Amino acid sequence: TTKNGGLLQVTGGNKCTVNVYGGKFIGAKKSLAPSGTIMNLTSGAKLNLYGGEFTCKSGTADDVVGINVPSGTVNISGKVVIDGKNSATLKLGAGAGVNVKDLDKDAKLCIIPTDDKLTIKGAADYVEQITTSDDYTVSLSGEDVKIVSNNAPHEHCICGKSSDDATDIGDHKTHTDITYTALDQNAITSSNGGALPLSGSWYLTEDITLTKQAAVNDSLNICLNGHKIYFETSGSDANRIIMSGREKKVSTSAVNISDCVGTGEMKKKDTTSKATGAMLLINAQHTTSLNFYGGTYDASEISTTKNGGLLQVAGGNKSTVNVYGGKFIGAKKSLAPSGTIINLSSGAKINLYGGEFTCKSGTADDVVGINVPSGTVNISGKVIIGGKNSATLKLGSGATLDVKDLDKDAVIYVLPTDEGVFAKGAAEYITLFKTSDEYEISVSGNDLRIDKKS
Repeated sequence: TTKNGGLLQVTGGNKCTVNVYGGKFIGAKKSLAPSGTIMNLTSGAKLNLYGGEFTCKSGTADDVVGINVPSGTVNISGKVVIDGKNSATLKLGAGAGVNVKDLDKDAKLCIIPTDDKLTIKGAADYVEQITTSDDYTVSLSGEDVKIVSNNAPHEHCICGKSSDDATDIGDHKTHTDITYTALDQNAITSSNGGALPLSGSWYLTEDITLTKQAAVNDSLNICLNGHKIYFETSGSDANRIIMSGREKKVSTSAVNISDCVGTGEMKKKDTTSKATGAMLLINAQHTTSLNFYGGTYDASEISTTKNGGLLQVAGGNKSTVNVYGGKFIGAKKSLAPSGTIINLSSGAKINLYGGEFTCKSGTADDVVGINVPSGTVNISGKVIIGGKNSATLKLGSGATLDVKDLDKDAVIYVLPTDEGVFAKGAAEYITLFKTSDEYEISVSGNDLRIDKKS
């Protein structure tokens, strides 16, 4: 048969459910049945796989579809073996959904989508047990697993999620897919002289090394795509991404950095010579924003006393930094006692909607992860600024802290320059705030204040 299922054909739509608790199911080889050789489900039918082993006599993963589900729902848990190449596969059509949970460690799932891409939500723990054909690639995307055609365009929102499964965070509430262009080391070296492109939307296809500054005056979208951007640094001005806003034809510019896979990084090339300047610099002449949506940013080997290991913001009130997610690693005390991750200048604004800030070593009193001498800090969501033996948020006498809608697992370790009220209207979040042993945090009306211990 070419379409009606060697063992089982289901034609009853959403009134039909098939439950597999165990058993061995053997389908035909390609020459007998190229589609649905074991089971063929029609529109709306439900398939629950709690166990069972699915194999075929011969063929490859691309040829033999053991279970064909053009639409409907497939729920998979337990020890299910859909063996893959030279055996059976699970083929999911454009209208099919799959839920995977509580998989046995010996389960195997070979899944092939009909569309260019398939998202299996919440399946990140099982990514090593999910395979596909040579025409597709399995990868992580946060807590999800994606199966994407090797020929599919690289498309997602600037936050790194596709528009159909992105969630709102902070002020990022509009999700529109854009198409990214492939970027490799050859393009960096031959086309850009060792620097990033100055505008457009790009995704990394391999790890790249930057050897030259990129002075960005326009909008630039970078997806790390699970790869690394290395900064080959040797001096105070070497190899930064600079956002200046100069020579602009429009009044605003933005750099958006995401990582749709979840393992991408920005870091220094080596540890033999420690650079003295930040990897990223904002020195804005026009309204400029730098937006972090995901990835790991390792500034632990930058040697600087004031200019921010990862980011120095020198553009005053024209500059805004938005952190929606990502992990940020600062240097230890001996390398940088002030602003080891982010250092803001007078009047700049930073909005923390997510993100985790840590440092390699040192104590909370020694290591300032984010230094805000003046300007505005807005914090909401699940922000972790780790504290002792990690990073802290240092507020200068001219800094303003606005806190709302904090997640119950947020941790904000703060160090003041002055005593007194530091967070107005934040009394309900007192248990989420920490400070050094020299100070104590207390409630004053609806506000939080910090004072030296007597």
